[in-house]
Amino acid sequence: MVISQKKIPFDPSGIIFAGEELGVNDDTTLVGLKVDNKMRWGPMVKKLATKARQRIGALNRVRRLLNPQNLKTLYMMFIRSIMEYNSVCWMGAAQSHLSSLDRIQHTAEKMCGFTAEPLQARRDAAAMSLALKLLDGKTRGELKNFVPKLIEPLRLCKKRTRQTLEGTQIASKVRSNSLDVYKRGFVCALPRIWSRIPIEIIDRGAARGWLKIKTACCDFLTGKSKAPSLKKRKVSKETEIYSSKLNNELNGNVGI
Repeated sequence: MVISQKKIPFDPSGIIFAGEELGVNDDTTLVGLKVDNKMRWGPMVKKLATKARQRIGALNRVRRLLNPQNLKTLYMMFIRSIMEYNSVCWMGAAQSHLSSLDRIQHTAEKMCGFTAEPLQARRDAAAMSLALKLLDGKTRGELKNFVPKLIEPLRLCKKRTRQTLEGTQIASKVRSNSLDVYKRGFVCALPRIWSRIPIEIIDRGAARGWLKIKTACCDFLTGKSKAPSLKKRKVSKETEIYSSKLNNELNGNVGI
């Protein structure tokens, strides 16, 4: 298989191996991942959607025997797990392909009367989990080359150049000539996902260990928990009196 985005890719015809001419394939399957010759994830998502639809039919046959909670458990175990297999690898697929998976989940929810977390949110949570594992040094081999680079964004004063991001962020690797599938993939989508996590959770991870905040990040991205509320600093009575006197002096209202 020749992997290329060119209109006229390299022609491998005529290559002889063990006395026979090698054939050319448009796609191949490797450890359960279906990869095509243009590195697009449409065939992979289509394969998962086909398998999930077949099991939706089985779920429909038992839906009159179980309550919505048990049906949701069956869906998560035998159908949603298929649509999330290795999702970090193919999360860069086009939205037109990913929407087919969303329709399958919507069908299951409508048919069985339950509600599940959006698949996109769960893919973001899976990417965040991998990023935290990379930052904590819990990966092996080639995955060490994908450790995110943490930066502290500058806060500029000019209105048009002031940045809105605060706290520790992940450096973006998007370039003007980057392929769309690469921009939507794990490496380029991670800074956007990271920026949604509350600063309080990120600071806790930097202090205690990144894997310590894995559950908190996943719960926030999937909507199971909200952003932690900021604790108000307690002000003593003496401080309040001093502050009021100081304000009166600055405003020229001494003695009033």
